[in-house]
This record gives sequence, C-alpha cells and structure tokens, in this order.
Amino acid sequence: MRKDEIELRDYLATLNRKKWFIVGGTLACLVLAAIISILLPRIYQSSLIIEVGKIYLPPHPEGGRQEVEFIEEPDATGEVVMSEAVLEQVRKELNLDVLLKELRDELGVKTFLEDVSPTKMGSPLVEITCENRSPQTAVDILNALAARIIADQKQKYLDNRRSLEDRISQLQNSIKGMETVVANQQAKRKDVQAEIDSFTKKGHAYEEKINNLDTSTLKPVEVLFLGSHTANIFRTISMFTDAIVDIDYNIGNAMDTISDLKEQIPILENLVNLSSETAIRSQAVLPEKYIKPKIGFNIALGGFIGLVLTVVISFSGSGRSGDQDIR
Repeated sequence: MRKDEIELRDYLATLNRKKWFIVGGTLACLVLAAIISILLPRIYQSSLIIEVGKIYLPPHPEGGRQEVEFIEEPDATGEVVMSEAVLEQVRKELNLDVLLKELRDELGVKTFLEDVSPTKMGSPLVEITCENRSPQTAVDILNALAARIIADQKQKYLDNRRSLEDRISQLQNSIKGMETVVANQQAKRKDVQAEIDSFTKKGHAYEEKINNLDTSTLKPVEVLFLGSHTANIFRTISMFTDAIVDIDYNIGNAMDTISDLKEQIPILENLVNLSSETAIRSQAVLPEKYIKPKIGFNIALGGFIGLVLTVVISFSGSGRSGDQDIR
C-alpha cells in the first residue's frame, strides 16, 4: 500500500476518533463568541454632511475674471472638526464624560466635491460620522460640531456680503452724484439757451431797425458803430452756442457714466444672491440599529477558530501517539 494512502487513512481515522472533541470544541467556541458578542456594548453610528459656503468677491474695477472661493477649504474644515479646541468646546457644551482622545476616536471625517465639471465649481462637502454607545449622544455630538463650524465660518460670509453691499451703496451714491451733475448742467443749459434766445431776439430787432434807417443821412463813424454792435451781438450768440455744445458733451459723458454704474448694480446683487453660507446639507438621523458588535460575524468567526484549533490539537495529539508507537 502506498505511503500517501496510509497517511490519508490515518488522518481520517484521527478525525473519526476525535470527532466529538472537534464538534464539542467548535460548539463551545460558537457559544463563547455568542456570549461575548451579547455582552459587548452596542455601538450606534450617525452621520451628517456640511456644505461649505461659497463667496463671490467684488469684481476688480479694471475688470477681469470673476473670483469665487470657498469660505474655507473642505480639508481645512475637516481639520478644524478634529481639532482639540473644537472638541473641547463640544465636550463642555454636552457635558461629555470622556477624554478628548476617546471623543476623537469616535469621529470620522471625509471631504469631497460634488457636481464637479469644467464649467462649474463643485459643492464642497464635509461628511462627519460619529460612533457612540448612545444613539442620541452621537446625533448631539454631530449637531454640536456642525453648529460650531457654521458659526465660525459665518463671519467671513457676512464680511464678504457686507463688502458687496457697500460696493452697491457706493455705486448708488455715485449715480446720485452724477444725476445731480446732469441736473445742474441741464439747468445751466436752460439758462444759456435763454440768453441765446434773448440775444437772438435783440440782434434781429437791431438789424431790422438798422435796415429801416436811412444810412445816407448817417456819418461813416455812425454806420461803423452800428455794424460793430450788430457783430458783437451775434458773436455773443456764437459764444453761448459753443457753451451749449460743451454742456451737452458733459451731460452725455455723465449719462454714459450713470448707465455704466447702473449696469454694475444688478451684477453685484446677483453675486450677493449667489454667495452661500456654510450649512447642513444632510441632517444627522437618530440610528435605530447598532453597527457593532456584528453578532453573526463574530459567531461565525468563533466557530471557525474553534474548528481550526480543535483539528490542530487533535492532529498534534495524534502525531505524538504515532511517534510513541514507532518507538
């Protein structure tokens, strides 16, 4: 008979002889794993997602690309969540009887961008998970952390919003100033036009009077004087007409400036509306089922370990008996 057939027969004989030991040991490990799993504390997990806000910076006076940025980089927000300062504040707020290290071990942070495309800036998200023996405590910790992060980032949002609103107010004041300039120029134009009309009327009346005169009875000096006076009248009219042209030019420039300023206001108002505060995207939900211990997995693992151990022990004992038989 071949040696490998003999060894296989010995192995099977050993298994048959030790089967109740193997079965009993495996069952004992199964029961032990079940008892340990039942006695272990239940751990509940909840999660919360924060969307970091975006701010649109006031456009540069000389133009250029519109700048937008996150209130805070998601990775930096994740570091703040796990920082000792924030965790200490949460621990005091909730009166948690745990060490900072224990509290940090209960937390997990993951950051990612949503809706990323070449033409669209992704939404910066920070997911915070908390594992705790109390489902309510897990939710309370998440809400306290979110409230702290939102409060810390709110000021930067408000500062940027105030900057945009101040820029809008400055533009509105500039528009009012330019409208005052236009009104003054229009009033001046009206006065100048009245002078033109007055001098034109005088000039025509003087011409008509001269035409009705018998110049043959006048001396040359008198004729020269009358002609010079008429020329002065129409020279004055020409001067006022030039002034009207300058006034119209100033009014036109002021109206163009007002139009440009008015175009900027809805752009800035849109930036105010597009800017967003840091807020909770997904609320923490009170967990109904625990995630640890995994009783089924633990029992299966205990049974497998029990089976392996009993088989190893059985063959180890069988090996020593075989060695003694050989001797």
